[in-house]
Amino acid sequence: MKPPASKLSLFWLLALICPAVLGQQNPPSPLPALQVTHIHDQITFVSSNTFCHQGYAWDGTNHYSFDNQAIYVWRDDANWTSVSSNLSVFATAPPGLNHLGDGDYYNGQLYLVAENWGGCGNYTNQSLLTFDAATLQLLSVHNVAADDHEVSGLAVVPSDGPNGTIYVTSYCDGSKIWEYDLSTFALIGTLALNQSIPAIQGITWANGLFYISQDYGNIYSLDYSGDVSLVYTSSIPGSHEGLKYVQGQIRWLIDGGLGHKFIYYVALDSVLLSFPASAAGWIVEASSGLGQPWFPVATGFAVTNSAGASVVFPPPLRNTFYHLRQP
Repeated sequence: MKPPASKLSLFWLLALICPAVLGQQNPPSPLPALQVTHIHDQITFVSSNTFCHQGYAWDGTNHYSFDNQAIYVWRDDANWTSVSSNLSVFATAPPGLNHLGDGDYYNGQLYLVAENWGGCGNYTNQSLLTFDAATLQLLSVHNVAADDHEVSGLAVVPSDGPNGTIYVTSYCDGSKIWEYDLSTFALIGTLALNQSIPAIQGITWANGLFYISQDYGNIYSLDYSGDVSLVYTSSIPGSHEGLKYVQGQIRWLIDGGLGHKFIYYVALDSVLLSFPASAAGWIVEASSGLGQPWFPVATGFAVTNSAGASVVFPPPLRNTFYHLRQP
């Protein structure tokens, strides 16, 4: 769609087979600089300290971080302003739970794993928990200890199975993923991996693939055939915990010690669009060529700092024109 004549637009051509900008349409008047970069496996953003060790979830508006016995909610702004917290998540739970793992958000609820953890070979009361995402109050506890596996993280995939599926990982057994019915919480099967992954901390799902985080600093992809591929390795010291795939990036909790419990945004294959902070509210649109229709690009929150503003998103097309359009 051609922008109105009274609105200013910025046009650049990005060839996604290389990081260089190859061309620019000359604007009719001076406009702020726009830089487009194709990035592979880069950290594009680091959150404020989350006070958490276990995992992360996202509802499209707020961030959720999980500690051993606490849940925190953060606003999606540059400073991750605190919204609320529940520092006693097991206060109303049956006795015998002392340890949350990674979790996920779905349909107004947080889904998390929990257990009494004393190490591999010393865990009991493995359970799947739900919390109200608005109040952070515990809603349900589903004990799955009879299924005989440790629980380290889960991902909710509502499109899988007749009722949706919860996929659960184990820190102590990386040979398979356990599948639970989203409606009944009953075990309905397992997904065997063609390569065992020890020390799994979390799992997320997007576009037909699972992404699994390993405490040793690796992220693997997993398809429904069980094929495992290494997609990213971190050099950041610390415990590499739960994760969530959001808008072409992996958001990964890495606990580097007291005061250094951050969510790192890892761009596996993304476009980085940088521009002056004054254009942070402009709309990003893409086209396959000049003269072709323009369509909006979902970019999420624009990160601003002293150098300007930037957004990151997965490349919609291999060779693409982008522009910023004033709303």
